[in-house]
Order: sequence, then C-alpha cells, then structure tokens
Amino acid sequence: MKRIWILAIALAGFSSCNKFLDTKPSDFYSSTNYYETEAQLQQALNGVYSNLMRSELYGQVMGFNFTTTTDEVMSNRTADGDTRGLRYNYDASQTYVAGIWKSCYVGIRNINSLLENINKPTMDSARRNIIKGQALFLRGYYYFLLTSNYGDVPLVLRTLAINEVNFPAATQKQVYEQVEKDMKEAEVLLKDYTVAKVGYNDVVTLTAVQAVLARVYIYWAGYPQRDVSKYKDVITYCDKVITSGLHALNPDYRRIHKSFPRSV
Repeated sequence: MKRIWILAIALAGFSSCNKFLDTKPSDFYSSTNYYETEAQLQQALNGVYSNLMRSELYGQVMGFNFTTTTDEVMSNRTADGDTRGLRYNYDASQTYVAGIWKSCYVGIRNINSLLENINKPTMDSARRNIIKGQALFLRGYYYFLLTSNYGDVPLVLRTLAINEVNFPAATQKQVYEQVEKDMKEAEVLLKDYTVAKVGYNDVVTLTAVQAVLARVYIYWAGYPQRDVSKYKDVITYCDKVITSGLHALNPDYRRIHKSFPRSV
C-alpha cells in the first residue's frame, strides 16, 4: 500500500513539474509575443531604420569609404596598403565589404518578420498601410544596395529557420524585379503620405519612393543588365517627383554643406 502511495505522489510531482516548466518565456520578446500593438509595429520599423545608421552602412562606409575614390572625396593619405579602399583596392577580404552584406541582411530579416506580422494588431488601416509601405520600400532599398554592389545575391522574402544557411543566389535581374515590386507596392500604400503632410523628410514618403525608383531604373538600364527599356521608367519617375511640386533643386552649391532646406 505504501508503494502505491509513493508512486502516486511521484507521478503527481512529475505532472506538476511539467505544467510548471511548460510556460511561455516572459523575459524577452519574440515574434510570438511581439507585434501586438501599433506601437510595437512602429518600434519594429524604427529598428529597421536604425539599422541603416550602422557604421557598416550610412554610419560610415556608404558615406565615406565607398565614396573616397570618386570625385566626392580627395584623400591625402599616402600610406601604401591602406585597407579602406582609398586607393581602389577593395576586395573580399575587407571587413567593409562583408559588413555591407551582413548589415543589409540583418535589416531584411527584421523587415520580413515585421511584414509577416503586419496584420497582427488591431489598429487603423491607414496607419498600418503607412508602416507596411515604408517596410516594403526599405526591403527593396536593402536589396538595391546588395545587388548594385554584389550582383547576384540570395533573395530572402521570409524569416528563415536557424538551419537554413545555404540559400542560393538569385540573378541580378530577379533581384531588380523584386526591388521594383516592393517599391511599387510601397508607392500605392504611401500615396497620401507626402513630406508636406508629415512636416519633415526624415522618413520614407511618396516622393522618396519615386525618386529612388528612378535611381533603381537607371542602374538597371546600365551595366551589367543594360536593359535600356528602363530609361523610360527613369523619366516617368523623375517627372513624378518634379511635378509633385514638393521639391526643388538647390540654387546654390555652396549651401549644400551649410543648410538642408526642407524642400530639398
């Protein structure tokens, strides 16, 4: 009889232990316990924007290291073997080259997670469209950075499992087509989201999408794709920005480094 009671107590203990351990973690966020509110969607989008500020992207490399061998910068460094590309010596061994690749895919992974959960919270549909439109544009922009610097690259449009480490590269044409698809969808979603309405130009608005699409098309039309049919799209999207009446050319080159008017 004692053995039966001991066995019953032991089984009850195991059952209680399983119930105690079978709980959802509460000390960190994951896609299952995040994206519950509009504020969390916006925070996730802010994280995608902040990724562009990494030193591997526009925090340093895109604005300095990748322009130092153009007419924008004239370096006075004389040391041989400079590893920052100041003397047209970029190669795959440099951390700057790998850094752009890694940081772009970090941004893309976060965007994919955001888009997969975009309909999760109950919120105003117009606000949801603005967040979705910016996210789609930014995914397209990350891929534009990747393909314009590396050519054929993996095209990842969903969050990957931890063991999905070998992902084949898509052709550059396929990447451009996806960039175009994302940005054109963003253009529709942001059709009423202009710099005049927002009051500042620190986020993606309608004409930002259109201006970058023009840039995408001019790259697409040039080497190595040489799809000259895209030149007409360059004109179309430049005209959209011009005729919006929201922007103007800076009349004085000397002002570029002194002030940045809201209309520019």
